[in-house]
Amino acid sequence: MSELQYHGFSFLSGKRNEGSQWIAPVNLEESIRQSILMILLTERGERPMFPEFGSSLRSFIFRKNDAALHAEIKTHLFETLATLEPRVSIEAIDVVSDSERKERVKIQITYRIEETGVQQSIAFPMSLME
Repeated sequence: MSELQYHGFSFLSGKRNEGSQWIAPVNLEESIRQSILMILLTERGERPMFPEFGSSLRSFIFRKNDAALHAEIKTHLFETLATLEPRVSIEAIDVVSDSERKERVKIQITYRIEETGVQQSIAFPMSLME
């Protein structure tokens, strides 16, 4: 079986002061942050030419917000990110109930960029009621 390789391209776009469009490549840290968010927001099977890309976070919607669910989400994300984003090592994933909205969980992913050793984190709220 061949090893999965990363073939993504990340760009930042916007407008210059005079109003013309511009596109510029982003740095490694931003590229990885964008990739992780794309993995989280893409449902597995959604991309016809790359059906194994993405997570299955939507499968957790309408489930009871408890410790068992938090553990399942955490395990799922560890496995998914380890497979799909080889440029990082996952150091921690915390899943907790949102104290203000009981139908939402807060996901905190802490990772280390393999190439530079820099530690980063992403906070991702997820509603359990679509």
